[in-house]
Amino acid sequence: MTNAKETNYSSDIVEYFSTIHDINRISHALVQRVFDAKQVDISSEQWKTLGIIYDCQPITPIELSRQTFKNKGAVARVLAGLEKRELIKRLPTRKQNSYQVALTDKGDEILQQAYDLGHDTLARLTKDISEPELSQAFEVLQRTLNAMTNELE
Repeated sequence: MTNAKETNYSSDIVEYFSTIHDINRISHALVQRVFDAKQVDISSEQWKTLGIIYDCQPITPIELSRQTFKNKGAVARVLAGLEKRELIKRLPTRKQNSYQVALTDKGDEILQQAYDLGHDTLARLTKDISEPELSQAFEVLQRTLNAMTNELE
C-alpha cells in the first residue's frame, strides 16, 4: 500500500506530464491557426519536419524517423507531400535504394516565414513571464526531454 506522500507525488508527476501533453497539443493547434491566418501554406507537422531537415541536412528518411520518433511510413508520407510542393529535394547516396533530403530554396523560405511567425507568437504569449521564470521553465523541460530521450535510446 502506498502512503499519502507517494500518492501525491505520483499525482504531481501525472499532472506534470499531462500538462506537457496539453502544451504540445494546444501549441500545434495555435501554430496552425497562426499559419492559416497569415496564409502560410504549411502544417505544424510539416514545419517541425522542415526544421529537423534544416538542422540536419542532408538527412536520410531513416534518420528523420529516429529524430521525430515516427514510423517510416508516416515520415514517407510527410516527405512525399513536402517533395510534391517542392519544399525539399532528394539527394542520391552511394547506397542503392537510399537517398537523403535537403531543403530547397522554397522550403527554406517558407521555414523562415514560419519561424518568424512562431517567434512572434511565442513572444506575445510569454510577455507576462519574467526572463528568470522562462529560463527555469526551459531548464526543467530540457532536463525532462533529455531523460525521456535517454529512456528511448
